[in-house]
Amino acid sequence: MSKGVRIDQNSIGYWIALGSIGALVLFIGFSTSAQDLPSAHLGGATLHGAPPLAASTRHRPLVGDGSLRGEIDLNRVRKKGDELSVELADGRKAILTLEPTIQQAAQDILALSGANRGAIAALDREGRILALAGTGAQKKALNYRLPTSVWAPAASIFKLVTSAALLEAGVKPNHRICYHGGFRSLDKSHLTDNAALDGDCHDLSYGLSRSQNAIIAKLSVRFLNRKRLSAVADRLGFSGAPKFALDTEKSRYTIPTEKLEFARVAAGFWSSEISVLGAAVTTAIIARRGLSLTPQIVTRVEGKNNVQPVLAVPGKRVLKASVARALGNMMVATCEAGTAKRGFRDLKGRKFLNGAKVAGKT
Repeated sequence: MSKGVRIDQNSIGYWIALGSIGALVLFIGFSTSAQDLPSAHLGGATLHGAPPLAASTRHRPLVGDGSLRGEIDLNRVRKKGDELSVELADGRKAILTLEPTIQQAAQDILALSGANRGAIAALDREGRILALAGTGAQKKALNYRLPTSVWAPAASIFKLVTSAALLEAGVKPNHRICYHGGFRSLDKSHLTDNAALDGDCHDLSYGLSRSQNAIIAKLSVRFLNRKRLSAVADRLGFSGAPKFALDTEKSRYTIPTEKLEFARVAAGFWSSEISVLGAAVTTAIIARRGLSLTPQIVTRVEGKNNVQPVLAVPGKRVLKASVARALGNMMVATCEAGTAKRGFRDLKGRKFLNGAKVAGKT
């Protein structure tokens, strides 16, 4: 994959969510600037907004493609030139946002992965879905339902919710805390200070980027409660399903009141599940500096003598920009020095994506 990927340094680029049994892995490509229309490159494809259409052929634009829900059957996709489309029941044609080169790359990655179950959803910063693919027991058959279905735990992805809630509660990324253990499990001893055992001291940024459970758990029981954590989870998409043209299963979570169980959920041990597409939307909110995002699979609808463009749904503020920015910087640390570091370097430690910042969570 490294040889075929390049992210424009002046763009936020695209988001990719990868799923496999028992885990989700997210990667976001972005830079510190925010252009109105991004361009990204993957395997030779250049991505921009939809080409301008002659005014005389336009109908009133649709805002989002939710009105087409139930009409888009991705098993009937046809390719013509550089576009993929689906014929609608009334004879019109829905031109999809899917980019053939990126879609093929997603399918190739899944085929090479050997995963028993896996999925990829790639979105640009406006919500246009560039690739949507899944593989399951019948590995030769492309499963479009897997990226939009909830079939794996959110696991450490939920640490993004907890970290956002901690930032909103006033905890700084450099807030240091001493701890012990917590690498693969959590018990009551990890939630209280113990000078005899707490031999390591690091900050919130370290806890998120290294997925250090004891740090996240100890901070969560000190600064958060069920109401605060639930509120952020809802705003980041964990209590609903994206509303657009494709049927998407609702993500879900449960926040217990008991102290240890609360800490375990906050650290991503259990009680939260999310689809691959839902996870991509969650991380897109962070990359969009706290603005919500509605996915879009249709870029325009073509009739016999007319064209109806589909516009992006305007985002709403769900996180303060300062919180999203701080969270994004901690996710950059995940890829530069944390749990995802090796995924972005060759065996000699050289970066695959020179000149591009990448944020992520494993």
